[in-house]
Amino acid sequence: MVKKGVTEEELAGYEPGQAWLLFRVDIMIGEEHADVGFLVDIGSSFLFGVFTTSEVIPDPGEVKNLMREGFDTTGRWPRFLYCYSNDPALKLFERIAREKKIQLCSGPASAFFDITDPIIDVFNKGSSAFRDTPGEDFENISAVEVREARLMIPDAYDPCSCASGKKFKFCCKPAYKEITEAMYLAEAGRVNEAVKQMDKAKERIGLTPEILCRYAIVYSFSDREKCCKYRDRCLEMNPRHPRANYIMGIDLKEKGDYEGALEAYLRAAGNYPPGDKFHLNEVWNNIGTVYYETGDFHNAREAWEKALEYMPHDRMAGENLQMLTDYEEKAGRSSFSKEIEELMKDKDFDSIEEMNQFLGEYTMRKNNTPREEFGGLSPVDMAALLGETVYSEKSPVILSGDIKEKLLESSLFYRDGKKFLKLFNERDPVKMTTAKNLNRKFVSKAIEICDYKKERETWFYKKTINEQDFWWLHIIRVVFEVGGLIKKRKGFFRITVKGRELLNKPPGEFYRVLFKTFFYKFNLDYLIHYGPELPDIQNTVNFSLFMARDHCRKWTVVKDFTETVIFNGLRLDEKLDTGTEIFSNRENLMRGYHERFIMPAVNFGLFDVKKGSGRIDFFGMNFLIKTSPLLKKFINFKF
Repeated sequence: MVKKGVTEEELAGYEPGQAWLLFRVDIMIGEEHADVGFLVDIGSSFLFGVFTTSEVIPDPGEVKNLMREGFDTTGRWPRFLYCYSNDPALKLFERIAREKKIQLCSGPASAFFDITDPIIDVFNKGSSAFRDTPGEDFENISAVEVREARLMIPDAYDPCSCASGKKFKFCCKPAYKEITEAMYLAEAGRVNEAVKQMDKAKERIGLTPEILCRYAIVYSFSDREKCCKYRDRCLEMNPRHPRANYIMGIDLKEKGDYEGALEAYLRAAGNYPPGDKFHLNEVWNNIGTVYYETGDFHNAREAWEKALEYMPHDRMAGENLQMLTDYEEKAGRSSFSKEIEELMKDKDFDSIEEMNQFLGEYTMRKNNTPREEFGGLSPVDMAALLGETVYSEKSPVILSGDIKEKLLESSLFYRDGKKFLKLFNERDPVKMTTAKNLNRKFVSKAIEICDYKKERETWFYKKTINEQDFWWLHIIRVVFEVGGLIKKRKGFFRITVKGRELLNKPPGEFYRVLFKTFFYKFNLDYLIHYGPELPDIQNTVNFSLFMARDHCRKWTVVKDFTETVIFNGLRLDEKLDTGTEIFSNRENLMRGYHERFIMPAVNFGLFDVKKGSGRIDFFGMNFLIKTSPLLKKFINFKF
């Protein structure tokens, strides 16, 4: 009989000679797969020897010879022999152990990482069949992070994560190198090279569902239509394919189809093999998010707890659970809870159904009642404003692309953005520096043609030579990359097809792309050289724009508008603790809002600006702002 289940305490308790570990590692020798088998003493980590085989089940004689080497070294047989529970040779190991009257024990590969990793690491240094060992960049990674990173590497004999039913070694392993390289290239923006790697992978294992899914992932970075086409073909061949269902879930959620997204995510979760802990953690995190955003907090909690079961140190799942706990605690002591309690005090219902109907009608009325602190919006409208991005079909924000060039002249970001994109087009490709920034010749020309330097001369504190010295250009360049207008490739910045097309489209289209990229994709926290991160400010851009339309029709002090939005409407001071020794929580929020929303909105021409009376503080809180004609033409709301 094979004893199953292994604990760290059990393995750590063995003295030298009491227990051995027999495990195998899959390697490539030329174009062929092979296994290296290791026999190690658990108590001392002494390696008795190795054998190599190209067969699924090794030759019994080779295994027995390896066991004999262990016996010759220690002078006795161990009490226990451990091996991986998914090793196809488990029956062979059991027979050999029975002959020697040794108890065979099995467990998942992850249970033996502390023993196997150092041995494989030493073996790697003398074998080109393995990937290089981590370099200096990995020296500061904790043991926990290393252990969880190992969970992302498929074991050769685990069920393949594509849900084909085969072992990984005999399914997608032959193309694993090409697939991995394709994913890396796609994320780096080198889609054409990624496609070539996928073509090589297809030559190795054919047009399988996994290959179709990986093509979809590659094209998701550049061509939405092709991405959907490959994903759908994958699901036609294998409706249970977990990764394709996961991608489908993301697409459906972005379109606002939460029910469909949940179904797709659950199909993915049900078809990933149990050992694929990284992807199971990922999909359960997303399932929790769908439940949370649809108000099903009970199932959201269960989903995030399940995500943590697969990767106990996952920060995202932990933060999600803490956020839910904080929300529930706050809701439990909210004025709304007291209001419900008071409302129900004198009511007498004949049935639970009657009570539920009463509460449902009351909640609906309350959620659809306009509130002054929300600028006249109801909680339902507010939820749509905060919960939907401009990329969602359900978003109440409507951005017009039909804006005339003359009106756009009030936007400094648009004027210089267009000049810089034309410069990229004229000089394509633009050579990068070793720090992967724009070269000095390009920067000098950008300074010469831009309007920023004319309007903000006092902002330059030294001679500008490098891109990082000209922060305005640096920000626009990053926004171009995030928006897919330029890309890095082989030491150069290159303008993309999308970027070149925008130069020939109506000016309003280019402005809309810049606006959506800057406020919804680009990380506004990147604008700040110091101070706390304030992601909630970016999440509330829609509300700020709505409030600006009504509250800034006349000249308004920036400080007053800031307080109206973040303290009265959003109450960010209650949600975020950003206080420091220098600035209070309130001061940090006001500074952060000014730098992340007010000034960018001014640069986009959404506000007209003038100096107010009295002393102007460092962050310009006493300036006056008023909605510009551009804002009124560009942004509309439909609830």
